[in-house]
Amino acid sequence: MSNYPVPEGVGKEVILAGAKANIDVSWQGPDYLAEVLQRVKSAQALFPNLEVNGVMEQLAIIIAKLESKDAESTRVPITWVPRDEQELKDIAEQRPPYWEYLLFAGHLRQGKAQLDPKWRDYKNGYAPRTGRYFNDVHSAMSYLVGTFIDVRAITASVTANMNDDGQAEAFGPPGEPGNPLLIGHLAKRILTSYEELLDWAAGLRGIAVPEEMSRAFALAAVLVERPATDIRNFVDNAVVQLERLPELLSRPRSEPLQMDLTLRLTADEDAAATFSAEMQRLRQKFSQFGR
Repeated sequence: MSNYPVPEGVGKEVILAGAKANIDVSWQGPDYLAEVLQRVKSAQALFPNLEVNGVMEQLAIIIAKLESKDAESTRVPITWVPRDEQELKDIAEQRPPYWEYLLFAGHLRQGKAQLDPKWRDYKNGYAPRTGRYFNDVHSAMSYLVGTFIDVRAITASVTANMNDDGQAEAFGPPGEPGNPLLIGHLAKRILTSYEELLDWAAGLRGIAVPEEMSRAFALAAVLVERPATDIRNFVDNAVVQLERLPELLSRPRSEPLQMDLTLRLTADEDAAATFSAEMQRLRQKFSQFGR
C-alpha cells in the first residue's frame, strides 16, 4: 500500500516476484487512502501528517459550488406561462417583463390540471358514497333546498376574490412589481371555488335518497356545470392570451395592448327551469298525499 502512485516498472517486478513466491500481488494507491480517510473518520488520527482528506473535503465543496453556478448560468429565462413547479419558481426569481401575469396563468393552468380527475368524474356522473341517506321525501327536499345556500356562497367568493383591490394588491400598482405569494393565492382562490362546485355536486350524487327524489338530486347536480365550465374557460383563455404576451409586446403598436381576462359566472337557465319544474311537481304530489 502506498500513498504515491506505483510506477509501472516497479509494479511488473513486484508481480514477477510474487509469482515466483506463489503470492497474489495487488496494491492500493493514494485514491484508496483518500477514500478510506473520507469514509472512516477514526482513521484520520492515524495519519496526522496526511492532508488528503481535508483536501478532498474542500474539493467537494468547491465542485458543488461550481456545479450550482453552472446550473444557474445555464437555466433558460422563462418567457412563457410556467408549465411546472420549477418554472413557477424560476419566473418568480427571474422576473422578466410582465412576469406577474405569466406566473398567474401558470398557477391557474397547473391547478386546473390537478383537478381534472374530479372534472372527469363529474362529467361521467360518478361520485363516491357519502354514507348519508334520507328516509323520507320531505327531509330530502328540505336538505336540497337548503344546500343551495352553499352554491351561492361559492360563486360569490369567486367574484369577491377577483375585485380590483385584490388584483392591485397581488399584481402591484403600475410601475411596481407584484407579490408572487399573493398572485399564487389569488389563483388558488379561484381554483378552490371551482373545486368546491365539483365537490358540492359529488356530495349530492353520493347521498342515498328515496326513489322519488333521485331525479331532483341528479338535476340539482347539473346546475353547477355552467359556472364550473366558466371557470375552466377563464383559465384556458388566460393561458392562451398570456402565453402570447411577450410576442405581442415585442411588436410595434400605435394603441395600448388590451386583453379581456374577466371572469364571468353564468347560470344554465334551461337546467334551472327543469329543476324548478321537478321540485314543483314533487311538492304538489306529496302535499296532495300528505307525505
